Amino acid sequence: MSRTYARRRARLTAPIHREEKPEWLNVNENEIKELIADLIRKKTSLSDIGMILRDEYGIPEVRLVTGKGLKDTVLDMGMTLDLPDDIRDLMVKALNIRDHLERNRKDMRAKRDLFVTESRIRSLSAYYIKKDALPTNWRYSAQNARLLVGR
Repeated sequence: MSRTYARRRARLTAPIHREEKPEWLNVNENEIKELIADLIRKKTSLSDIGMILRDEYGIPEVRLVTGKGLKDTVLDMGMTLDLPDDIRDLMVKALNIRDHLERNRKDMRAKRDLFVTESRIRSLSAYYIKKDALPTNWRYSAQNARLLVGR
């Protein structure tokens, strides 16, 4: 069968899901937690932490060693996350579109993209406020986004 929004067929094989730590992995749970804590202190996003652990330290999945996913491991260590990764990524995208619109004021497609991106941020923020991942008085604005994202 083909995919609806792709120009190629679907993969026929499912990815390999590991249930236990590989025998060649010589890292214990405390070492991984120290690495994660150092990266969180440097304000690294969870997706970047996963890629750093995979590429630089050879850890395929945090779940195999700690028994929990990366986000749960961070929360169990007592550390808090500033913003969820998807909202942060959408804020970066909205700021990039705003910068583009300052240079190209007549770009109507970019104006619509900005409108759609900011509405996605608002709807996601409502979801995260219900799930207590964001404070109840949190509101999106472009000025605050520049401060939160650090651009």
